[in-house]
Amino acid sequence: MVVGSRKLLLLILLLNITGPSGEKSCWGVTYSTQNICSLIGSSVDIHSYFTFPDHYKVTKVFWFIKKQAGVEPVDVRDDEEYQGRVQYTQISQNTCSLRITNLRERDAQTYRIRFNTVWGYFTSEPGVSLSVTDLKVTVSAWREKYMTLSCITTCTLSNNPTYIWYKNRRRVSECESASCSVAAVGGAVSYSCAVEGLYSLLSPPVYSPKNTRAVVLSSGDTVEGDSVTLSCSSDANPPVLTYSWFKAAADTLLTTDQNYSISNLRSQHSGLYYCTAHNQLGQHTSAPTRLDVKGVQARHIVTLSSQSLCAVTGSTVKFPCTLRPGHSSVTQRQWYRVQSSEGEPRDMSKDPQYSQRVSLSTARSDCEMTVRNVSASDSGLYNFRFKTQSSNWISASSGVHLTVTGPSAEKSCWNVIYSTQNICSLIGSSVDIHSYFTFPDHYKVTKVFWFIKDQAGVEVVDVREDEEFQGQVQYTQISQNTCSLRITNLREKDAQTYRFRFYTDGGNYTGEPGVSLSVTDLKVTVSDWSDQYMTLSCNTTCTLSNNPTYIWYKNRRRVSECESASCSVAAVGGAVSYICAVEGLYSLLSPPVYSPKNTRAVVLSSGDTVEGDSVTLSCSSDANPPVHTYSWFKQRAAADTLLTTGQNYSISNISSQHSGLYYCTAHNQLGQHNSTPTRLDVLANSM
Repeated sequence: MVVGSRKLLLLILLLNITGPSGEKSCWGVTYSTQNICSLIGSSVDIHSYFTFPDHYKVTKVFWFIKKQAGVEPVDVRDDEEYQGRVQYTQISQNTCSLRITNLRERDAQTYRIRFNTVWGYFTSEPGVSLSVTDLKVTVSAWREKYMTLSCITTCTLSNNPTYIWYKNRRRVSECESASCSVAAVGGAVSYSCAVEGLYSLLSPPVYSPKNTRAVVLSSGDTVEGDSVTLSCSSDANPPVLTYSWFKAAADTLLTTDQNYSISNLRSQHSGLYYCTAHNQLGQHTSAPTRLDVKGVQARHIVTLSSQSLCAVTGSTVKFPCTLRPGHSSVTQRQWYRVQSSEGEPRDMSKDPQYSQRVSLSTARSDCEMTVRNVSASDSGLYNFRFKTQSSNWISASSGVHLTVTGPSAEKSCWNVIYSTQNICSLIGSSVDIHSYFTFPDHYKVTKVFWFIKDQAGVEVVDVREDEEFQGQVQYTQISQNTCSLRITNLREKDAQTYRFRFYTDGGNYTGEPGVSLSVTDLKVTVSDWSDQYMTLSCNTTCTLSNNPTYIWYKNRRRVSECESASCSVAAVGGAVSYICAVEGLYSLLSPPVYSPKNTRAVVLSSGDTVEGDSVTLSCSSDANPPVHTYSWFKQRAAADTLLTTGQNYSISNISSQHSGLYYCTAHNQLGQHNSTPTRLDVLANSM
């Protein structure tokens, strides 16, 4: 009687009997939630419950995302973007759940369910809005020797998860919320956060400065009277807040800037210098670098401050040049034109083609040459050389290229040359973008900068003043014709086209089309097995610049025999995971691929299972690549029996002999994992 009463009640609840005019109220879809927020790389289940007039029969059910008027929606399982990542879980005739595995940022969409009957179809509105986020750690300033770490997301994660914190890759047991208060420590330290149950989906680490390096920016010997700059660099996240420079022995603080410049050098400036980089998490000191200041008699130095000049026909051109005499007196000096044919260079002041138009500075340390009334035939490469009492001719290391154009073609003097037009770099790494620019010689440069946003009628913004790049960019000015842009801690949104613009007292020029920067992460794909081997590929969305060496890790240990983007590995038993990285960027790991784990078998039932009922057992597992096959077994004394190879195993008209222990096995390309057995108890029907 109890069972009969239960079935009657169920019948009364499900039959929504309405008159013909109200039949449409029988059609409906209820979602378990309208908004879901999940992590990139994780899996998500979206549940629905639908109703329709009882005299109809459902012929098709599917989920979709793209909705266009007059266009039949596409089943998400048939969408190329979701191949191998989606599956439906049909629990009963009125429910259908969508599971998406290995979530990507572009999976953030609104998902709707549609069911068809023989008399029509019903599409739900407004659907379920899925947001996809990664984890990012932010660091507060110190307060009473403590600081607060926050594990932030771009949306509020569903199911109120427990957060996990790691310090130097070891779990911090006392922190289980999105914020963690930590005490000051000495030495190197790093922190990452994750979510309980999704241990492999770590945030990028925040860490105290490391790999701090002090260098002397000089192309040769440093001589008394010169100027020199010492530069400090460091790898830190958050970026370095402050650099400090010291001279060894006295350990005197010299400056708190990234660069330390000394003008009018003297011998007492010689010595060891080091720098310290500071961020919110700590500090790190570089190894000392030596600065040797030689006496002015040590050597000869020739400096050509421009490697390229451009002038208009009939104008006067100056070739800037400085000569610092060494210990031996200079006996001869001359400018010459570099010819393609071999032969002794010809002194321009004695060459009939130039002698009436050329003058040389006679100052001891000045070797500037002036050429008047230039013509197109004067275009070419020029260089300076000198003789001393103890040496033969010594030429400057590089010459100066002169381009002469007509007045109507002066615009051809304006140019920007980039070292490359396309760069591909990893998220979290740094990149240098180089430019070289030319302009008519009679103008003077007043301003240079890089920018990304170019809108008609709107003045472009120096990338250093863009809020999106605060603390991320710096310029390196090597000479009056070069300017390089460095961007650190690259983000996906830094993928832009970067252009260089320079201003002179005669106008400005922008280098087009600029340099296209692509930013990528690393992703491992797995081939099928072949002769007990499979190939792992470390993929990027663009081809990384500089032909890097790849690094592979198996179960977090380096695989020494693999150094390319592909790695052939042998079959193994048990749990296994693989990660790839790039040489020199060891902290920028790919998400792992791994064999199935946390495999679980459950009986989908809201109460007791009675003879004559139908029941479904469902298997779930965490795997990357996603599980491609589920196998169901029943434990028996003799041998376990394979029941089916689907994710769900359904039994209709169940009887007592169906009672027992059932388990499932999840398989992907990397291995398999068995669930713990679950018990199915079938009760006798008392009616």
